Amino acid sequence: MLRAIVAQPDALAYQFIVEAVPGAGAAPQAEAGRSGPRFCVQLYWAVQGKLEEANSAIASGVMGKDSQRVELQIPPMPAPPTALRLDISDRPGYVRLRTVALHDPNGVLLWAWDGDIASLRDPRQVHMLASGPFSGTLLCTGEDPSVELPIPLQALTRLGGGGFLRAEMGWPLSSDSAFAAQMIDARERQWQMERSTLLMLVDSLRKEMQLQYGHAEKIEQALVSTQSPKALFHQIGSLSSRLQALEQGSPVRRILRRARRELLPPTFPFDLEPSGRLRDA
Repeated sequence: MLRAIVAQPDALAYQFIVEAVPGAGAAPQAEAGRSGPRFCVQLYWAVQGKLEEANSAIASGVMGKDSQRVELQIPPMPAPPTALRLDISDRPGYVRLRTVALHDPNGVLLWAWDGDIASLRDPRQVHMLASGPFSGTLLCTGEDPSVELPIPLQALTRLGGGGFLRAEMGWPLSSDSAFAAQMIDARERQWQMERSTLLMLVDSLRKEMQLQYGHAEKIEQALVSTQSPKALFHQIGSLSSRLQALEQGSPVRRILRRARRELLPPTFPFDLEPSGRLRDA
């Protein structure tokens, strides 16, 4: 979860400083739509043969998008790195790695991957699918899948002043995942509609009870003299039971318990005990 949060754009920004100058200005842009869930990509560069969290860069991609560009920035360093390791995901799943290219700070190409997944070194928690319908796809089996990029030493020595790694990759959404997402969205909409309707009915019944009978003392007197409030009690009880089933452990459940204490007389459930004969109470 932490890696996913840090991978969001501007997640580590502390302050944005803007300078305004006279001019025509820029046209306002429409707010970007909500994207789907994201997966995290992390690049490590080895310093004196060691890989540490401090010597890494993080970016993210959108799950379910088959082709997208991810860039990871490499800062200037006293000595060039000896190797680059790419953590292609932060969870199990299928990842399609299409292109990988290494550039210097000016955008000059230093190295480009030949597209042969067999050339990726030291795969960890990764199975390389070289044939069949998933040819060219990497199957990540853990939460820290990684490969070492086969970058020649001549290209690495030119990274002393920094650079960036650009990868074209995708996380295809399988048909069962898409179907599950559709079902969850439909259930969520149905739950919200039913919840709103039940809350409106409970509120309406509460107002009706208060208008007709006032406070608890008058409700108790009405129960003794007439049967009319019992139907409303039954409706409130039925609605409360259904809402409690929908809202297990939520604040709504506490509100309903308080409403029942205010409107309904106390109830005492009894357990049935098997017996061979009737006994006096």
